[in-house]
Amino acid sequence: MKINYCLCGCGNQIIFKKHHRKYGIPKYISGHNSKVKLSGCAKLSKYENFSKGKNNPMFGKMHPNKGKKIPKISEKLKGKKQTKEHIEKRQESRKGWKHTEEAKKQQSKFIRKYFREHPEKHPNRNMNKISIPQRKLYDYLKQYYFVNIELEYPIKGKFQTYYLDIAIPSLKVNFEYDGEYWHRETKYSDEARDNELNKLGWLVIRINKNNVSQIDFIMGKLIKFLKMNNV
Repeated sequence: MKINYCLCGCGNQIIFKKHHRKYGIPKYISGHNSKVKLSGCAKLSKYENFSKGKNNPMFGKMHPNKGKKIPKISEKLKGKKQTKEHIEKRQESRKGWKHTEEAKKQQSKFIRKYFREHPEKHPNRNMNKISIPQRKLYDYLKQYYFVNIELEYPIKGKFQTYYLDIAIPSLKVNFEYDGEYWHRETKYSDEARDNELNKLGWLVIRINKNNVSQIDFIMGKLIKFLKMNNV
């Protein structure tokens, strides 16, 4: 990201904030634009202590609301219903408002970069959203076969981070539970994903409702394979 400096000449960096995405990055740090005309920002030190101590016009004065409990806006509106007119007015003001294609691309790029650097904050790491069959398979494998087993384990690929349904990091074994709804049209993308994980040294085993009953037979084959390869 490009570093932006205040154009007044003070040499301070303008810190990027969320609202700058919508309104643009300012040319000056707050308050510096008015001082450019007055002093060319060459004598900014003259104004540094303006709001400190006795120079502050509010020095020694008490705030009128000091000591009073000011109710929050949410508390004021608690229990009150919005009128139809208010709802329609809000909906009308938002009608037709859309992000530009460029803004969408920038937002998507930023999100991908953020989750790649912080995989633990990805929505996939929310254990409350795991499907019931996946959870049952995880509990069964942990109880009868492997203790060191993890759900939604993040692995950084070449272009993206993959979240493995059930992973045994020490053995580099990945169990993927393919539900009918989410995997009915993902055959080619699943194959590409498996190929990349294989290149990273991971063994991928796909489980679905047709072969989940044969999990003990599959585990027997897996254990034999691991012994043959001295894993």
